[in-house]
Amino acid sequence: MMLANQLAPRGVRALVALSALATAAFAQGNVWTVDDDQPADFDDVQDAIDAASNGDLVLVRPGAYGPVLIDDKSLTIQADGAPGSVSVNAPISFFFPTGPAITIANLAASRSVVLRGIDATSTGFQSGDLVAWLVGNAGPVLFEDGSFVNQSGDAINVSASASVTFTRCLIDPGESFYDSFISTYLKRMGVSATSSGLAFYDCEVKGSLGPDAWTFILTHNPPGAGGDALRIAGSTVFASGTSFTGGAGGSAEATPCEPGFDGGHGIVAGGASVVRARECTVTAGAGGLGSCGLGDGADGLAIDAPPGVVVTLTGAARSLAASSPVSGGTQIDLAFEGAPGDQLFLMIGLEPTAHVWVPDYAAVQHLAPPFVGLNAGAVGASGSSALSFPIPNLGPGFAFARYPSQALFVSTTGQVFHAGPSTVTIKGPGL
Repeated sequence: MMLANQLAPRGVRALVALSALATAAFAQGNVWTVDDDQPADFDDVQDAIDAASNGDLVLVRPGAYGPVLIDDKSLTIQADGAPGSVSVNAPISFFFPTGPAITIANLAASRSVVLRGIDATSTGFQSGDLVAWLVGNAGPVLFEDGSFVNQSGDAINVSASASVTFTRCLIDPGESFYDSFISTYLKRMGVSATSSGLAFYDCEVKGSLGPDAWTFILTHNPPGAGGDALRIAGSTVFASGTSFTGGAGGSAEATPCEPGFDGGHGIVAGGASVVRARECTVTAGAGGLGSCGLGDGADGLAIDAPPGVVVTLTGAARSLAASSPVSGGTQIDLAFEGAPGDQLFLMIGLEPTAHVWVPDYAAVQHLAPPFVGLNAGAVGASGSSALSFPIPNLGPGFAFARYPSQALFVSTTGQVFHAGPSTVTIKGPGL
């Protein structure tokens, strides 16, 4: 990775910002506003997606919206409100969900999708369906500052997707799904993936909770098994500062007599998968309690990697959070977390790219040259550092600009660390 001639000294931070803006003509596109109760271009996110062209921005104001489907289209979907104020929700018919809240499919390698500040939910009765489904994506997909919460089904399924990244996301499948046809609970995963590349930064990933047994009049439901937080096959994963927690197994009632059910695993890496983890917490789900001496459920495994490999990387996780969206003529606020004394460099790219494992640094790079860099000083004694720099007004004809960024930390011993990516959207006049 070429850095020496691309990192500007701290004193020219404003020039760096101006240079980055000036080189973004290709990012010029339309902005489509969405608001469910105030004037806007559309009152639902999907209508804006259908109207948008490659490279456009969908700016979503606070509200609860229907499901979204992005099929081979390069877009930024940015929440424009307080954290937690924008959600997309799985379609519901007669109390049951009929599909995912988010579907992203068939992205060409030259295209990318960024969703920032968007929460996704599936809240139908005993759903058993997905919150997010990603399939057949050669181009990168990046989620930042979002949540994926199900009532009783898998949270996220990824297949044949080259680069899917989650930064500061909560992923929770809820309870294990009760299948009334076979009268048992089916455990659900936080994230399941096949033939894909994934990265997690500062996330919380859970497996489904196995419900305890319960009886109502003449109806008895047995306990359920806990689900796995992450289950992959034929895939690669990089994780930093992330927790993977298997779901606890359900316990029996005093009567009828029955055993407790097993807890879920933290990480299951099968099918020649490789997981590289830095400062992650991986926890097994506890087995549920049995009754009448029939035995407790088995605790899950923190890591179950029959043909897969799980590698623990040395060093502490580093992180970057950049404010977004911001208006031209204001400033970008950056928050860094690292080790005291780390030298900070902020890299600003032109377009999200598929992430690449860099063996020399034991890290993942999410930007490809050309990019510009800002010497951002050093991490203080607290392990935190903050930096703000001004953003000029966008030039004529620019409705918005989008900039992927990534921080590089050089420790006092010379070791290099990368934080996860953070994508900044700059709004033009009138937005």
